[in-house]
Amino acid sequence: MSLSHRWIAVLAAWVVIVNCSAAQGVSAKPRLPDGFLAQGPMRVTVVWAPSPSDPAGLKEEAVLSQLTADKLAYHSDLINQTRVFEAKHKYIKSVISKDKKLQWDYDARKQQFTGKIIIPEGIEIRPMKYSPAEEARYLFFYLGHSQNRVDEALLNGDPNMSKVLREEFAGAVKHVTSKGFPPYLVSLYESLTPYMEAQLDGQKRRKAILDEAMERASKLNRHEIAAEYQRNLEVGMGNLLAMLSSIPTTGYTVNRWGFGGWFHQSFGARNVAGIYSGINRAAQAKLKFALLQSELEVSRKYLAKDTSAQLEALQGEMDARRKELTKKVRQLGVAQFALPDSSFTDEEEILGFWKTARDYRTLITVLSQKYREQSAAGGKEFPFRTLEIAWLKSAMPNSDSKKRAEETFTLAKECVAAANIVPEDPYYDGHRAEALRFAADLALQAVNIDVVKKSWTGAHNPKAAYALYWLEMADNLGGLDIGGERREAKFTALLFAGHREEALQQGLEIQEMRKSSPLFNYEMAALYATAKPPKTNEALAAIDDAIRAGYKDLKGARENPDFGYLKYQPRFKSLTNILVEYRQSGDTGGPSTGVSSIRRGPVRPNISNLAPAISMGLTIKNRSAFALTNVTLRLEPLKGNGPALQHRVDRDVAPEETYLWDRAIPDSRQAYRVILECDQGKDKYP
Repeated sequence: MSLSHRWIAVLAAWVVIVNCSAAQGVSAKPRLPDGFLAQGPMRVTVVWAPSPSDPAGLKEEAVLSQLTADKLAYHSDLINQTRVFEAKHKYIKSVISKDKKLQWDYDARKQQFTGKIIIPEGIEIRPMKYSPAEEARYLFFYLGHSQNRVDEALLNGDPNMSKVLREEFAGAVKHVTSKGFPPYLVSLYESLTPYMEAQLDGQKRRKAILDEAMERASKLNRHEIAAEYQRNLEVGMGNLLAMLSSIPTTGYTVNRWGFGGWFHQSFGARNVAGIYSGINRAAQAKLKFALLQSELEVSRKYLAKDTSAQLEALQGEMDARRKELTKKVRQLGVAQFALPDSSFTDEEEILGFWKTARDYRTLITVLSQKYREQSAAGGKEFPFRTLEIAWLKSAMPNSDSKKRAEETFTLAKECVAAANIVPEDPYYDGHRAEALRFAADLALQAVNIDVVKKSWTGAHNPKAAYALYWLEMADNLGGLDIGGERREAKFTALLFAGHREEALQQGLEIQEMRKSSPLFNYEMAALYATAKPPKTNEALAAIDDAIRAGYKDLKGARENPDFGYLKYQPRFKSLTNILVEYRQSGDTGGPSTGVSSIRRGPVRPNISNLAPAISMGLTIKNRSAFALTNVTLRLEPLKGNGPALQHRVDRDVAPEETYLWDRAIPDSRQAYRVILECDQGKDKYP
């Protein structure tokens, strides 16, 4: 289970319009809850009030979530669940932190918990002072960061983002000019907007070429074109999928304009187990390249030669512009900031290594070496390097989920610390906000690991509380929330931090804006399902909306305690259960079919196995309410010790769609069981 695919665009959405005249600077402290006393995660001993059954009072070892004068929330080691108590219920006598030598006691007279207030770490920014030379160096490194953000805006195709970047770049030019920075910096910052406009124009021209090509291809068989597009896309994406295979999220969906209309490609939990912490820019570039290459391959096969030439020439222009700007930035670094030319490792080389080796640890070492070479002796680090390394470390696989969650949360705190090394000038408030949102991203990724097979609405997760603090700090620094991504992140943090009412209010405010977000709809469903009394119709409608928007972790939905009340509702079953029809046919013996569901039901017709045939193929038909993604089929002999056969389906299988595994069974004398595994769960027949 994961929080999801929305993070495929998170870094690109962290775009802010900086008010250069702002005077508030770094006053970004979040608001603490009323009566705040302490914030977890913190190891504590919870001592219950004496009772007839336990005169000494039960002692529970636990992890504190949050303690205020009126409420205590903690995760009990004894029952492996979160407990929440109001002080007035008089169940708890005291909360003791032996490590910190602290104790909070219940005051019967006040009917409240009392004790020392412990302000959480990392909720106040203390930026460093920069000399003019140090600030110029910072601005130089931010040039490359800005160029990557342009590429993100192009990839996402969001016109609002390009509008925001125009204003931000104009603000940057104004800042470097007004502060009297060297002309070479001013010149490069002035070149960012023309660079973006030229690349946007290239995208428009490319779309016009494709539109014309579609008209010319109108007489061709559109299904054949679509199939060819899909095959080429799978080839182009293969290495990228290998690179993303251990990142923790449910999945994500790419919608891309191609021949014949919009093409829909999903990547699910096993291949993309999470992109919560944001998007690696190099991966985005490779994604874009794969998509463009697939379209070029189709055009070469089906369209006129001149159309293919136009597309290739246009792609060449756009690549050349990017390389030209990159070269200028590198030359400036060597000439003005004494950076060794060898430190500018070719991005494609790094990507090539990454995609083939999938060795995150070595990649981190390579990039760290590059950054060390670019660092000035005794100088300040560029904070966004910390974010990039943190992202890579969070992607490293770890079989110990608890350890991984803690390590990811530690990385989040490192990113908050990185916000302290952004220059103190109010102009840079947007940069600080970006680091804080990135930290909140990682914290929510850690939460996602914590809550597997647990209640979302009852989590009261302390890491989510920190994510909420950091998001509020970022909001206090200003900027626009175009599209509602920031408010959705805050909604998620509120949900997992245990603030049900605030989360629901936030969700209702952005419901129309975020109706295409699978995760948002799923989280709203959890809130509706756990309301008192449960809002069954609203919960089922929200689950339906989540699935229609692309939510794939139906296995997680079936296991989520928040939906315990819904599990016996026929509508919930029809929405979340896998239902697949299997058909085997051959030259003799006729077809044999079966229908199976993850919740065992009647199988039609009533046969015990798939009857043998000659030259047999296996066809599956998806009767589920959702697409099956990352499907693997396995045939196991029902009798004997013959080898099992395995086949990976090369595309998603949409509802009511069929897929043929041709010549699946080489031995017509053997009967097999079919086992289907996908992101949505597992099924078998018979």
